[in-house]
Amino acid sequence: MISPPQHMEIERRFLVKDDAFLSSHKGVEIIQGYLSVDVDKMVRVRKTPSQATLTVKSRTSSIRRRLEFEYPIPISDADQLLALPGVQYQIKKLRYELDHQGYCWEVDRFLELNAGLIIAEIELSEESDVFPSPPWLAAEITGDPRYLNVNLAQHPFKLWNQ
Repeated sequence: MISPPQHMEIERRFLVKDDAFLSSHKGVEIIQGYLSVDVDKMVRVRKTPSQATLTVKSRTSSIRRRLEFEYPIPISDADQLLALPGVQYQIKKLRYELDHQGYCWEVDRFLELNAGLIIAEIELSEESDVFPSPPWLAAEITGDPRYLNVNLAQHPFKLWNQ
């Protein structure tokens, strides 16, 4: 596969219908906080037990394509940024990285107020790429803004029916 232009993220996202397959995998806990919650120009701090990043994403004309700039930062810096008063929008999740027929899938099992939600995403080289669908995929949610992490931080999944 040809790589997309540097800093271009092309992804598709899906709900997961059955997470039994995750029981044999180890997930990594992720905390994400948002310094900017504009879905067209988002700034995020992400922290795992072993690393932290600062990410800037900007939507292009496509629902599947975004500019993405991600930079490693010290974990102590991430802790300070996540503790800022303006960073009240945060999510926690467990991330599993899985291979399915040569394609890498990231499966996120959300925690706290987003518990019960499981999303799988795949990054592609081109929007037109065809990939084999794992049996645990459900509906595609790529174009549904409710499922963007930045929106889940502001409007958690468990509160959607209220």
